[in-house]
Amino acid sequence: MTHHLPSRGLPVASSLLVSYLARERAFRGIGPVRAAALVEAFGKGLKEALLSLDAGVVDIIGEEPAITAAAFLLVYEAVRCSLISGR
Repeated sequence: MTHHLPSRGLPVASSLLVSYLARERAFRGIGPVRAAALVEAFGKGLKEALLSLDAGVVDIIGEEPAITAAAFLLVYEAVRCSLISGR
């Protein structure tokens, strides 16, 4: 399974973020309606809300998709940091 997280992290523009979350397999179970609800609820703080498993995220997308999204983002950040630091 190939994931296509942008090289600089999650898209910043709301419309791009909704589209990305809805189509990326790592965020399975979110879809366009839930992605739009997440962006509306959290805006630019969405990444932090996903990573912290914010109760609002769980309310919107459910526990399993929230855990999966957080895990994917944690792994992505670890890989990205190791590539940047050259490790």
